[in-house]
Amino acid sequence: MQITFRAATEADRPAVEALLQACQLPTADLPAGLPHFLLAFNNTKHLAGVAGLELYGPDALLRSVAVAPEFRRRYVGRNLFAEVLDQAVGLRVKRLYLLTTTAERYFARLGFAKIERELVPARVQASPQFAGVCPSSATAMHLEV
Repeated sequence: MQITFRAATEADRPAVEALLQACQLPTADLPAGLPHFLLAFNNTKHLAGVAGLELYGPDALLRSVAVAPEFRRRYVGRNLFAEVLDQAVGLRVKRLYLLTTTAERYFARLGFAKIERELVPARVQASPQFAGVCPSSATAMHLEV
């Protein structure tokens, strides 16, 4: 299976929202234009996955990571993350943070480690994801880029 990646645009919003909703992830706080969001497509141009970055100086929030069920266990998520990580390096991001309620083990396999929420930089904590979109029970994780 051939997977291609490209930057998201505002025109992709309906497909991105549909995938996130299917994966039970929030959509209300998606930024206009979907800057720093990357999409994965299969060879028939079906949206296979999405992941986004929110930039906060040298820190970034990895968010909205989702893979369509029919593409799971095919390395789509791992390859999508590798592309997002390359993007983060190009943007001079030093640390990635995320919140998860269901995928802590998955992100640990990608190198993320749990972190106490109060240790996350204040500007990341002020993001909509940390400030209320994700429940307070979500696990915070980080990765040095």
